[in-house]
Amino acid sequence: RQISRWHFELRRFGDGFRVRSVSDGATEVDGAMIAKDQEVMIKPGSKIRVAHIMTLAFASPPARNLPGGSDATMIAGRPGA
Repeated sequence: RQISRWHFELRRFGDGFRVRSVSDGATEVDGAMIAKDQEVMIKPGSKIRVAHIMTLAFASPPARNLPGGSDATMIAGRPGA
Protein backbone atom coordinates (compact mmCIF):
# COMPACT_ATOMS: atom_id res chain seq x y z
CA ARG A 1 0.00 0.00 0.00
CA GLN A 2 1.33 3.39 -1.00
CA ILE A 3 0.13 6.95 -1.09
CA SER A 4 1.13 8.92 -4.14
CA ARG A 5 2.52 12.43 -3.67
CA TRP A 6 -0.22 13.49 -6.05
CA HIS A 7 -2.99 11.17 -4.89
CA PHE A 8 -5.85 13.67 -5.15
CA GLU A 9 -6.57 17.35 -5.63
CA LEU A 10 -8.75 19.38 -3.29
CA ARG A 11 -10.27 22.39 -5.03
CA ARG A 12 -12.55 25.13 -3.81
CA PHE A 13 -15.45 26.28 -5.96
CA GLY A 14 -18.24 28.78 -5.35
CA ASP A 15 -20.55 25.98 -4.19
CA GLY A 16 -17.98 24.22 -1.95
CA PHE A 17 -15.02 21.86 -2.13
CA ARG A 18 -14.43 19.04 -4.59
CA VAL A 19 -11.96 16.16 -4.56
CA ARG A 20 -10.50 14.86 -7.81
CA SER A 21 -8.53 11.62 -7.84
CA VAL A 22 -5.32 11.91 -9.86
CA SER A 23 -3.85 8.51 -8.94
CA ASP A 24 -4.55 4.91 -9.85
CA GLY A 25 -4.38 4.16 -6.10
CA ALA A 26 -7.53 3.63 -4.06
CA THR A 27 -9.39 6.80 -3.09
CA GLU A 28 -12.73 6.69 -1.27
CA VAL A 29 -15.05 9.58 -0.51
CA ASP A 30 -17.69 8.86 2.11
CA GLY A 31 -17.24 5.10 1.60
CA ALA A 32 -17.50 5.14 -2.21
CA MET A 33 -14.48 4.45 -4.41
CA ILE A 34 -13.77 7.13 -6.98
CA ALA A 35 -11.96 6.51 -10.25
CA LYS A 36 -8.94 8.38 -11.53
CA ASP A 37 -10.04 11.76 -12.95
CA GLN A 38 -13.44 11.51 -11.20
CA GLU A 39 -14.48 14.58 -9.19
CA VAL A 40 -16.72 14.43 -6.12
CA MET A 41 -18.25 17.19 -3.98
CA ILE A 42 -17.41 17.05 -0.28
CA LYS A 43 -19.14 18.71 2.64
CA PRO A 44 -18.56 19.06 6.39
CA GLY A 45 -18.48 15.52 7.77
CA SER A 46 -17.10 13.99 4.56
CA LYS A 47 -14.24 11.50 4.86
CA ILE A 48 -11.58 10.77 2.26
CA ARG A 49 -9.75 7.46 2.66
CA VAL A 50 -6.44 7.33 0.84
CA ALA A 51 -5.00 3.94 -0.25
CA HIS A 52 -6.59 2.19 2.76
CA ILE A 53 -3.86 3.82 4.88
CA MET A 54 -5.07 7.25 5.94
CA THR A 55 -8.44 8.92 6.43
CA LEU A 56 -9.01 12.67 6.23
CA ALA A 57 -12.13 13.97 7.97
CA PHE A 58 -13.48 17.39 7.00
CA ALA A 59 -15.17 19.52 9.63
CA SER A 60 -16.48 23.07 9.51
CA PRO A 61 -15.70 25.23 12.54
CA PRO A 62 -18.44 27.39 14.09
CA ALA A 63 -18.94 30.57 12.04
CA ARG A 64 -18.30 32.77 15.09
CA ASN A 65 -14.62 31.69 15.06
CA LEU A 66 -14.10 32.68 11.45
CA PRO A 67 -13.24 36.17 10.27
CA GLY A 68 -16.26 37.55 8.46
CA GLY A 69 -18.21 34.29 8.94
CA SER A 70 -16.52 32.62 5.95
CA ASP A 71 -16.94 28.94 5.14
CA ALA A 72 -13.33 27.83 5.70
CA THR A 73 -12.88 24.12 6.24
CA MET A 74 -10.37 22.48 8.57
CA ILE A 75 -8.74 19.20 7.66
CA ALA A 76 -7.70 16.59 10.22
CA GLY A 77 -5.87 13.41 9.29
CA ARG A 78 -6.04 10.26 11.40
CA PRO A 79 -3.59 7.50 10.46
CA GLY A 80 -5.17 4.07 10.35
CA ALA A 81 -8.72 5.43 10.61
